[in-house]
Amino acid sequence: MTQLSGNGLVSYYLVKVLISIGITEEKKQLQINGCLMIYNFVICLTCASVVRYFKRRTMFIACVAGMLMSYVIWTILSAINQQRNFEDKSLANGVLTMIFFYYLFYDIGLNGLPYLYITEILPYSHRAKGLNFMLFVVMTVLIFNGYVNPIAMDAIEWKYYIVFCCVLAVELVIVFFTFPETSGYTLEEVAQVFGDEAPELSHRHLGTVDLNKASMEHVEEV
Repeated sequence: MTQLSGNGLVSYYLVKVLISIGITEEKKQLQINGCLMIYNFVICLTCASVVRYFKRRTMFIACVAGMLMSYVIWTILSAINQQRNFEDKSLANGVLTMIFFYYLFYDIGLNGLPYLYITEILPYSHRAKGLNFMLFVVMTVLIFNGYVNPIAMDAIEWKYYIVFCCVLAVELVIVFFTFPETSGYTLEEVAQVFGDEAPELSHRHLGTVDLNKASMEHVEEV
């Protein structure tokens, strides 16, 4: 999700995206890129500061739904802009607005939250393996973004956005129906939901400690 949600287009090939909507001046492209980086930095810091006040599932759903909405509008405006031969500057500005909105929603749920979430839903014995597997998938998708995205943008231009609209729609369904809520629960309580025996063993151990403590107190009284 972190790299297959359409962010690879703007993160690595922003110039191609801007050219596709008629923004070809290099200085303006640089200004937009700089503003986007600063904007993302501020949003990420804000989200990291307030993440503990919101539920994980709510953030993921809002994130993916917002990205999907932004991408759909972005795609429609790009198509109309090309049909009008890039003469309507308001359409290009509309696409730029959707790009900023897209990253607002992306930063809410897919920047740092997945790394926190995966450590919460996996039992202790699988936590490191799960995180490594996630990073492996991320790196694999990065290769896809690096080699496939520019070729697709050159070949079919704005129509390539439809692919990510479909991907985001599938992600929204997956998040809505399969992502459990972990906010407000301890790691042991979340692990118990997934069938981990560690919490039960912990309770048994605590029970044994309590019995031993009671026995020691009883001996002291005698």
